[in-house]
Amino acid sequence: MDAHAAPGAAAGPADDGGLTGADDSFGLRGPGTTGPGRDLPVGANLGGVTILGLVAEGGMGRVYAARQEAPRRTVAVKVLRAGAVSAAGAARLLREAETLALLHHPHIAQVHTCGIAPEAYGGVPFLVMEMVEGGQPITEFANARSLSIRERAALVRKACEAVGHAHRLGIVHRDLKPANMLVDAAGEPKLIDF
Repeated sequence: MDAHAAPGAAAGPADDGGLTGADDSFGLRGPGTTGPGRDLPVGANLGGVTILGLVAEGGMGRVYAARQEAPRRTVAVKVLRAGAVSAAGAARLLREAETLALLHHPHIAQVHTCGIAPEAYGGVPFLVMEMVEGGQPITEFANARSLSIRERAALVRKACEAVGHAHRLGIVHRDLKPANMLVDAAGEPKLIDF
């Protein structure tokens, strides 16, 4: 889950707000790759959110499945790697969570809360977001189901409506690509990683 813009302002590619390599929007891929930073162990509690396991990881961070206590639900927790963020970048990420909370659209994954992990877990910033159940990149979803051009266009249209919603609020998605357009188990697209 990175809007690199404050409400009403669009950030350019050279403005990473202290995040190193911010233009790759975490570069998430399936679990298995390793890198700097500390894994959150299963059972780690981030203040009402308990880690269940690793879902994806990349150069900038990791995404975990987690159980939120109240309201009780499965969520995604995006955590920056310990060495991937400066103090200014951490503050900016938390402000970005507030910006993303303004986005209420059925095709944008919702941010629920954010915070800083306890020092025992590296003291890194994290976002708690909507879990996109069964999420597949839009191209993989379309290819796996041999969708027609018309069906593919309908999916992309919904994703474009979500982008338009963000633009009307002055928020720019800086890494719009198939991997950041997940399609859930119900066949609905959800934009992630602003």
